[in-house]
Amino acid sequence: MLKDREKLYQIYHTILSMALNLACILTINQFFHLKASIAYTTLLSFITALLIYLFDQNRRNAISYLLLACVIPVSGAIFWIMKVNPVRWFMDILHWCWIYDRTDEMYVKYQANFVVLGVICMGAILFYLITKNQTAKLVLAFLLIAAMIVLSVNKYEINKAVVAIGIFYGLSILIEFYGAYYNKKAGRQEKREGILYLAPVCLILAILSISLPSKPEPIQWEGVKNLYRNVKEQIDNWVTEWEYFLHPVDRVFGVSMTGYSDDGGDLRSGGEVKKDSTVALKVTGAKYSSSMYLIGAVSNEYTGHSWEKTAKDPELSTQDYLLDYSELIYALSCQDPEVLRENRFIERRNYQIYYNNIKTKTCFYPIKTTWIQMRSDHSYPSAMLPNMTFSKAYGKGLSYEETYYDMNLNGEAFQQMLRDADGFSYDNAVEPSKESYELIEDQMIKADNIEVITPEDGLFDLLGKRAEWIRKEYTGLPSSLPNRVKLLAEDITADCETDYDKLRAIEKFLQGYQYTLHPQKVPKNRDFIDYFLFESKEGYCTSFATAMAVLGRCVGIPTRYVEGFIVKFSEKGDDNLFPVKNSQAHAWAEAYIEGVGWIPFEATASFYTVRYVKWKDLPKEGTQVRATYEVPYDEAYIRSLMNQSQEVTIDLTSEKYLNNNDEIIEAVIIFAAAIVVLILFVIMAFLILKLNYKKTYQKSDRNKKMYILFTRILRLLKQEGFTLEPDETIRMLSNRVRDIYHYETVTFKDVADIFMRHRYAGEAISEKDLYKVDVFYHGLFNMYRAEHKRFRIWMEEFIFLAKKSYR
Repeated sequence: MLKDREKLYQIYHTILSMALNLACILTINQFFHLKASIAYTTLLSFITALLIYLFDQNRRNAISYLLLACVIPVSGAIFWIMKVNPVRWFMDILHWCWIYDRTDEMYVKYQANFVVLGVICMGAILFYLITKNQTAKLVLAFLLIAAMIVLSVNKYEINKAVVAIGIFYGLSILIEFYGAYYNKKAGRQEKREGILYLAPVCLILAILSISLPSKPEPIQWEGVKNLYRNVKEQIDNWVTEWEYFLHPVDRVFGVSMTGYSDDGGDLRSGGEVKKDSTVALKVTGAKYSSSMYLIGAVSNEYTGHSWEKTAKDPELSTQDYLLDYSELIYALSCQDPEVLRENRFIERRNYQIYYNNIKTKTCFYPIKTTWIQMRSDHSYPSAMLPNMTFSKAYGKGLSYEETYYDMNLNGEAFQQMLRDADGFSYDNAVEPSKESYELIEDQMIKADNIEVITPEDGLFDLLGKRAEWIRKEYTGLPSSLPNRVKLLAEDITADCETDYDKLRAIEKFLQGYQYTLHPQKVPKNRDFIDYFLFESKEGYCTSFATAMAVLGRCVGIPTRYVEGFIVKFSEKGDDNLFPVKNSQAHAWAEAYIEGVGWIPFEATASFYTVRYVKWKDLPKEGTQVRATYEVPYDEAYIRSLMNQSQEVTIDLTSEKYLNNNDEIIEAVIIFAAAIVVLILFVIMAFLILKLNYKKTYQKSDRNKKMYILFTRILRLLKQEGFTLEPDETIRMLSNRVRDIYHYETVTFKDVADIFMRHRYAGEAISEKDLYKVDVFYHGLFNMYRAEHKRFRIWMEEFIFLAKKSYR
């Protein structure tokens, strides 16, 4: 009788593990849109739980292990009959998991079903082991309750079957542990059969709880949410104040404040970008408007390794941003009235900005700003230079309103205006078209109540002095700049007739370079941009912006380096404002075209569509339609993205990097099951690849063995910094490596000679030759293994085997 009760208790735990596994796969199925039916998932959960229970009951029987061992040959036979490579099949499933974006276009039914099967098998083992341990069961119960509360707070819809399983599991564990506690307190021998009688009651209560009528909306938990937001916001404010206390000097904005690596402003420091989701600013605006670039810091002097703000005050009577706007109005008033009527050149935009978790002297503003109004009790910023700054650093509590004119940079008419400005000088400026000026004045300036400087107010004199000042401050290059940088700029722009076309050619050229969040460090005594253009050919936005500015100056065009934020009007926060996070910091270049003003350019390919948005044509006469935008198609941009690896085609302004609560909660739900499945799959794949590699190596002749070892040696040398460049021979690489590495008197030169004699002279590899290559490889590998962590070595080996595909 006692044995029967013990068996019933084990069956109860098997049912419990099956229920947990079913809840797990249903959640994963719902979140990832795997579209597996409830019948399929339930049947698989039942079968796997049953098989594990039977194996556990007969674990002392040798037949159980024999049957288990038969799984591998049976699976192999199935793959052989189906003529499918198991490793390739497994890799295809992993690849599908990586690229599947939960859309119908990417959905593949059989792969989704196999993923469900894999998760269920791994989950069945995991949950069966958990339910056999009392502490693990209790911890899981608390985690389950916490997860359900968090999901409810974040309004995440949960399958009712999952809720029922959670309630059933929670009640069962509660009764089981309370019974054990009561028996211990009463001094009785532990009796576990009580739960066997109450388990059906728990199941009935769980089913009733999800069957009762309920409101369609989940519990709002507003009190909990507000408490969390207030606590988080206060902590962020303390962190910001503490950082300001530690570094109070200057405190003018720079991207180094937002997660970019920085070593005293040295661009050569390299390092990985830290994805910081701290909300620095909050902005008003219309949802789904085109993105807005906020200028934070403008630098004029390139030193070869950094950008400095050394521009002197031009001593003009008008603020710089108003002069820049007035210059644009002058350019527009020189256009043909019909062209102005038929094309969209600019559009008025207004917004308010609120400082949040940032403390700085910088006043952020977009290019072509026309009006600034403080909304808080703070003094106005100084704006005689492009860098708008307050008298002291301000943080949370500062707010102001700004109006600016968004430029149709992708419009043909606007681009033609920039080309027509080539060769313009204020020394021989002409009066604008009266009709055009009145058209602009009637439709924009008067309506917006914005003051603009006119020719009658001395516009030409002011803009002429400013243009002269710009040419003096924004065209300089360091004497140490390698000549090949200038020659490259001249080569890129050789076929261009106007300054604007030259700038677009440079912009297009740079989009072919690699965008990465972890660029390599530039060697000392090397010019930063020379190394970027000719050596590394990879970097993040600071590299591309610097290259754009320097190459522009190399062909005589005034340029400046700008750092700031990109505001994306996609999702509002709970306060109905658009958050601007540190991860949205960016750098870009602007060029001065005399007669028009400063014009921004975007050399970073990942941000091209953010800057160049296509506006729809003007509506027909008699109708009023708000300007809308389209994403442009640009062949160079698309090609540059195709050339980039999945690892680095990351947009800093993309929502993928804006860590919100939903993503965190979803990750918590699937973390345990997904990690276990992934680790087991990777280990299994590695073992198979390793086995195939050894088999291939053992069956190979000496020639093939030497080639395999030589490939591994090249990989290790690359890790040590000796990369075989596309235009480099093995002999040239050997001359670079020299005798830095030598093992038992064998150097890389010896190994390279053996390889080249076989490769180019057709010489067969002798036993002695193979021994030398083997000695050098193992010596180099042992040195590398001693200097690096095991996990890194394991990962590199896995990637190597997967790429080589020794099957």
